[in-house]
Amino acid sequence: MEAEPSPSFLVEELAASTVNLIAYFWVNSRRTNFLEATAQVTHTIKEALEAASIEMPTEIYTLVFRHQHSLTSEAVQANGAQINNASAQKASA
Repeated sequence: MEAEPSPSFLVEELAASTVNLIAYFWVNSRRTNFLEATAQVTHTIKEALEAASIEMPTEIYTLVFRHQHSLTSEAVQANGAQINNASAQKASA
């Protein structure tokens, strides 16, 4: 990455759980491979965020159950016993 012109960062989006940035920087492609330079810059940005105690977001999944049934531990145990009994009957047949 070249020092001049200096790198700049713009906020692309303020999302629900992230701040998405765009990084602009110059690379002298005669001295450094562009892809290698981009990987180095990305790594340096990640290290700087971690050093500042800024955690990287993780994927967030929302599970929606259409038919919610309340299961008590007794119901789960009874269902397990029924499955075990059916397996034993098939094995003995």
